[in-house]
Amino acid sequence: MEDAAREMPRYKCHKEVWALKIKAVQIMADGSVLVTPEDEGFAPIAMSEDQTGFGWNNPKPGDYYVVSANGVALAWSAAAFEGEYTKV
Repeated sequence: MEDAAREMPRYKCHKEVWALKIKAVQIMADGSVLVTPEDEGFAPIAMSEDQTGFGWNNPKPGDYYVVSANGVALAWSAAAFEGEYTKV
């Protein structure tokens, strides 16, 4: 059983964020994306089209689902995320 209340792992660069590495991506009929985390114990996460990156990035396995301290959720490419953030 998935634990929806469990805290996501934290990462830090110039600011601290919460992030999960993406294991699988499913494009839904309405254009949203369902991402399945690699980390055990986390349920799949639905993301709207405007959350899937900065215009150049569509989430794919190996990328990261990232939530900032102010609650903004985005998908980040693995290269950009891993080059800037370290696990706390």
